[in-house]
Amino acid sequence: MRLVLLALLGMTLVAPGLVGQNEGDAIVAVFNSPTADLLVVTPAGVVITLITRPSASAPEGLAVAPGNDGGLFVETDASTRALSVLKFQGTASIITLATLPATFTRVPTLLADQGGDILLLSAAGNDRGVYRMPAKGGPLTTVAHNLLGANFQGPFAMAEDLVTGDIIVIDAGPHSHRIDTKGVVTTVRYALPSSMLTATGNLGVDPTTGLLYLTYGSYLLSIDTQTGATTTIFPQSTSVRASYYGIDNDPSHGGFYLSVNQTLPTPAGRYTLRYDAATGILTTVAPLPAANTTQLTDVITWKSCMLSGLSRPAWGQPYALRLAIPSEAGQGYAAAASLGTLPGIMVGGRRIPLNPDWLFFASQQLPGLFSGFQGALSASGVASLTVNTPAIPSLAGFRFYLAAVTYDTSGIRVVTEPRGVTIE
Repeated sequence: MRLVLLALLGMTLVAPGLVGQNEGDAIVAVFNSPTADLLVVTPAGVVITLITRPSASAPEGLAVAPGNDGGLFVETDASTRALSVLKFQGTASIITLATLPATFTRVPTLLADQGGDILLLSAAGNDRGVYRMPAKGGPLTTVAHNLLGANFQGPFAMAEDLVTGDIIVIDAGPHSHRIDTKGVVTTVRYALPSSMLTATGNLGVDPTTGLLYLTYGSYLLSIDTQTGATTTIFPQSTSVRASYYGIDNDPSHGGFYLSVNQTLPTPAGRYTLRYDAATGILTTVAPLPAANTTQLTDVITWKSCMLSGLSRPAWGQPYALRLAIPSEAGQGYAAAASLGTLPGIMVGGRRIPLNPDWLFFASQQLPGLFSGFQGALSASGVASLTVNTPAIPSLAGFRFYLAAVTYDTSGIRVVTEPRGVTIE
């Protein structure tokens, strides 16, 4: 199986249609007083209720679980104001990982970081900041806080900058905060359209370009993480009245899922939409069930991270990863590393988000350093990969990228998103 990916570069390939399982389904959080619901929305527009729980407010903090194992969400307990972080793989499997302090009265978003830990954004009170929790639950540690040099006012959105690996937090201040791997926070002010009133959105990352997309109030914006400059993509107008909430990339079908409440165009109601960043087209995936409130929160794509980190990527230690694509069970796969993702490698009309540099070829020819980078997915569509990082202290801060493909005799079937990794 060695050098399979290198051999594929010389082929003219046709990608067959993917077999749908859970990949590409959206999970949308809605509030139907007195319940908080998580809905599954398939790419074909079928809406199914996944979880219904008693609640006095909308559930928040959706994220793909570490290791691509289902999903995570937090919701407020109406009596104690504490927040439980729940992990779910299906309707019959809900595990409470932790109950957060009652002072965490709003956690609008979660994020699984490069090592598989869970990052939580606390948006209100004296606990405003970013916190880390082990993937399987455990005590919180502080990543960034106002007492540690940050300037959080009303943080509501968080995502990883694919280019640098920094964590970007959007604040209703309005500010954009960049948190590096050492916890140093750099804040820049950014411009918002004048009619912005409330923070109701989140951040999405385009894995093909590394650009960030921001849903905020009645606008969809792109944001320059270096300067804080924003560009309006969809403004409110006399014929469009919509409040954009969550946003998440769908690597299985391309583009982003959006959770939206609209009054115009009619019919009014709550919707799951899809935004194609390449064409700029916004389409309706499905209307959501009618409710006694218009509240929505976040949306995630089930299995939206095919390639996940499971341990801290530290020098001198093995970095464990999981490749999980259930619909590709039994298929051959090949993974590689690179120093960059753009322009990538074009193969038969498909783009692999890795550059053909020295690290790319080394990752194909040094199985001692890059273990498990070629083989066949298991019966459940999973494979274990390891980067055996050399014990060289100067590697701290070194950043590289990983991606994988599945293939059969006709060529490449699936191309994963790139995973940026910074050696700690």
